[in-house]
Amino acid sequence: MASMARQDRRRTALVLCLLTALALSGPGCSARHLAADTVDGTAVLMINHEHEQPERLLAVRLGSGRLVRVLSDAEQQAAVSTGMRVRLTGSWEATPGAAESALFRANSIQAFPGGAAARAAGGAAAHRTRVTTAGIAGVAGDGIVVTSNVPVAAISTLFIPVAALDAASAGACPGAEEPPLTADQLRAVVFEQEAVREVDGSKAGLGPAPPSVGSLFSQCSYGKSRLTPADSMVAETVELPCNGSSYGIPWSFDSCDFDDYNGWADAADERLRAAGVDPDAYQHRVYLLPPGACTFMGVAYLGCEGSGGGPCRSWVAAGNWDKPQAIAHGLAHNMFLAHAGRILDDGTFDAFADSSCTMARFQDATQRCFNTPHAWQLGWISAQLLDGASLAPGQTVSASLLSQASSDRTGLRILPSWAPGTAPVFVGYRTAQGGDAGLAPLWDGKVSVHSAAIDSALSTSPTVLRAALAVGEAYTFNEAGLVVRFVDSGADTSAHVSVCRVAGPETLASCRAGMDADCNGLAADQDPACRKLFRKFVFMVPTAGGKKRPTRPPLVRRRAGARRQGAP
Repeated sequence: MASMARQDRRRTALVLCLLTALALSGPGCSARHLAADTVDGTAVLMINHEHEQPERLLAVRLGSGRLVRVLSDAEQQAAVSTGMRVRLTGSWEATPGAAESALFRANSIQAFPGGAAARAAGGAAAHRTRVTTAGIAGVAGDGIVVTSNVPVAAISTLFIPVAALDAASAGACPGAEEPPLTADQLRAVVFEQEAVREVDGSKAGLGPAPPSVGSLFSQCSYGKSRLTPADSMVAETVELPCNGSSYGIPWSFDSCDFDDYNGWADAADERLRAAGVDPDAYQHRVYLLPPGACTFMGVAYLGCEGSGGGPCRSWVAAGNWDKPQAIAHGLAHNMFLAHAGRILDDGTFDAFADSSCTMARFQDATQRCFNTPHAWQLGWISAQLLDGASLAPGQTVSASLLSQASSDRTGLRILPSWAPGTAPVFVGYRTAQGGDAGLAPLWDGKVSVHSAAIDSALSTSPTVLRAALAVGEAYTFNEAGLVVRFVDSGADTSAHVSVCRVAGPETLASCRAGMDADCNGLAADQDPACRKLFRKFVFMVPTAGGKKRPTRPPLVRRRAGARRQGAP
């Protein structure tokens, strides 16, 4: 109702403005002003890491190539993804000193699925391959291994270090500082290197490669996705003046607003073109900003395929130039990955708190890969699929999961079709080795349980860590009616887990069938609930092994005893 009222007021204002323009040629009601209240363009969602919790921004790329910030709420953004054609109705916000308005306040947003959004609903959906089930017990017939997509083989990226240079003083602009790294130093952060030990001045052998953006993608993807000098480049430092404009919108290094950092990017691209470097030859562009007015950790497009023909961008703050995890975090946003969050002990959700994943907070340089749902989304791992057809009520499925650090065929993806509206559940196993060498003890050797509304490579939903289980622990996911147990670990860095779908309280029928209806890990005569039922009703008591031992109801036993006592 409130939204309708706002639209009614807006329509009334437009009519009055039109009448004024026609009758008096009022300067505030030009034809241009009226036409601008409807904007068509291509949506670009962005993630701003300015605050403790990330903020999603919406922008629209116009036909001219200019990117316009759109003031909108979460409800308006919910049906929008990067690459969609959109029509906005609302009003332009004035920008002091600008030839054009730089900000549009949306009263309504109409989205037209297409491009990446259409592929997310169709061609980019999960691929299913029928295979013989290996290491999965309790599944009848063949299993189904599911991957989300074909992984990106070459992550083509142009890295652009930026300096803010005051031409008058030949030093940094007021409020800015010199870049923290040279272009050569940045190349060592970006590209995979081989460390060399020196003995008596000679190279004696190769040591472990230091962490880099390239090594993170290579190790975590099992070599499927690479970022190398063959397809990517670190440009020489681009020097920009303290002030400028882009598409008629002023920018300055005195501030760090949307139009500032987008203006810096536009200006850096033009400087590179003038120097003979074509930014359009690269899928991704990473702008490394000098110390100054920016207080965010980074900003990135959330998805970039079909973003109006424009560049796919991310910005890295000065404090993160030397952190491969931070740079990879922004690139992964470009690849449609949202954040990795966790349910805290007090029941609240922290969108950054799953520190087992690159998509969590990145202030440290800890070397770790992506969590199981994100690795699946990127097409790096193939997970065993369980759904209503392969997991019946009261059924327990056992699986042996290899460590994600050592195998790309690991993990479970459970579709709780019996619980409408419940997101898919992912079960994985992580150990501190390989690309996960820096995995914190909190996650090392643990079985993780995530929920995530991810069904394709182009999904933009966050992952939610529900539990990290040690051996012998279980997690009950009430919304999905599931119980996941970490039964024991194998000598080959594997985890033996079980997944049980809750049918309800134990009944005489479930106990006699040897089912674990309540998913407490016990069945038949091992379950106290079943023993109670057997004592009350049953003549033949099934054991946990499926065999039956004879017994009689209590009433029969009492009568037999009475006859023995009264016999001569």
